[in-house]
Amino acid sequence: YSLFQQRNYQGAKSPFLAVYSSKSASAEMRSDAANRIGDCLYYGRDYGNAESYYNRAAELSDAHADYALYQKGFMRGLQRRHSEKIAIMDEVLDRYPQSPYAPKALYEKAQAYIAVSDNGSAESAFRRLMSSYPQSPEARQGQLQLAVLLNSTGKHSEALEQYKSLVRKYPSSEEASVAIDENIYAADGNLQGLSSFLNSVGSDYKLTDTEVERLSFTAAENDYVDNGKTAGLSKFIKSYPSGKYTGQAAYYL
Repeated sequence: YSLFQQRNYQGAKSPFLAVYSSKSASAEMRSDAANRIGDCLYYGRDYGNAESYYNRAAELSDAHADYALYQKGFMRGLQRRHSEKIAIMDEVLDRYPQSPYAPKALYEKAQAYIAVSDNGSAESAFRRLMSSYPQSPEARQGQLQLAVLLNSTGKHSEALEQYKSLVRKYPSSEEASVAIDENIYAADGNLQGLSSFLNSVGSDYKLTDTEVERLSFTAAENDYVDNGKTAGLSKFIKSYPSGKYTGQAAYYL
């Protein structure tokens, strides 16, 4: 395990193979070793052999089968076999609903739906994640991704409500910081709207001068990239003639 924790996966594989092959080791120990061998192969992008060892881990002991099954599904996604990934994540949820890998499986299922442009099913999966596993880190991540998804599909008011809910429920989380930084008002450079948003959720977060400058530039940049408009960039240069992003703004012009 020392080599594995040092990310020396090639070096760790041989000792794990020795444990897996040992007749004196318990089935649970051999199952754990098979999962780690699978991990070593996974990190080496040898997905076919990795899956073989995950299957062996699940056959040896149910104690480690939830992880093995989850990893199999995750690898299908890496191979862009998204429908298979969804089916395997459903199997994780059906067989191991109380497992710590269940919320992870539901989050990955939603991501697989996004990958195949099934936004309705992705939205449903994110909402199920939030209601079924509200205390999990994946619920916070899922709510943030739900807000992003709603905003990208034109459901701006629903997206804003999800951003607000996320900041209220998890005010000190990394996801809340992202929700504040990347919500609709911030993206549009509507700093008054952003301030009202922060007040509405009771956040103690305060915009610094540096953040105001960055958000102003980002909004002007987005307007230029998305719509070809330069008025925002000119206004930014006038407001921040010696600013951190002034050179980049001038480059666009």
